This record gives sequence, structure tokens and C-alpha cells, in this order.
Amino acid sequence: TNKADIWSLGILFYEICALEVPIKAANLHDLYKRIMNFQKVPALPRQYSENVKEIITRMLTADASKRPSIADLLEHKAIKPRIAKFMTEEEHKAEFDHTVLHKVNILDKKAVPSTPAEPKA
Repeated sequence: TNKADIWSLGILFYEICALEVPIKAANLHDLYKRIMNFQKVPALPRQYSENVKEIITRMLTADASKRPSIADLLEHKAIKPRIAKFMTEEEHKAEFDHTVLHKVNILDKKAVPSTPAEPKA
């Protein structure tokens, strides 16, 4: 699901920042148990801003319904201004408005279904 993708991306971001995995385990069974009982994101190194820590913490929220969507992340106060520095409004729409590929504008939260559509035959 999209929320599982956000979790996975949060794990990746954490590993990039901390240079270690956020959930340590001896084997796959132990890893599964730790993921299922995961409650708190381990501290990130001090050099990272509170915005980075907050984004990763929200992405790794145990309750999937409380995780941000990709649209939420793109609108975050730490991310949106950085995108604006490097893209014109037209480029932004071309990159992040997925109506061309998927017929869904991900920046329009009402247009994004809460569950993925079934594949067409």
C-alpha cells in the first residue's frame, strides 16, 4: 500500500541519516517481531534538523493511518520551499501531477483513493 511505501522510505531515510538500521534483529523472525512491536524511532544524529527528524518519525509511525501521504510530504514546510528553489511552477506540476500517468493528481488529497484500484484485465 502507499502507507507501507512511506514506511519503507522512512526506513531508508533513517538508514541514510544514521548510517545504521533503525530496527536491529538477529534473524528474520526476530526482525518481524520487532517491526510488529515497533513504537519509537531511535534517535537520529544531532546534526540533523528537527524538520528531518520530524519527517522521518512521522513516516515511521506504527499506525499506518497516521503516516503522511506523499502529498503531505511534498507540502511539508521543510520540503516545499526546497522544491520551489529548483523548479518553476510548471515544472513542479509536470513532475508531481500524476494525472498524465495515473489519472490521479497526488497533490489533490481528495482525488487519491484510500485503497489502490484493482488491476484492469
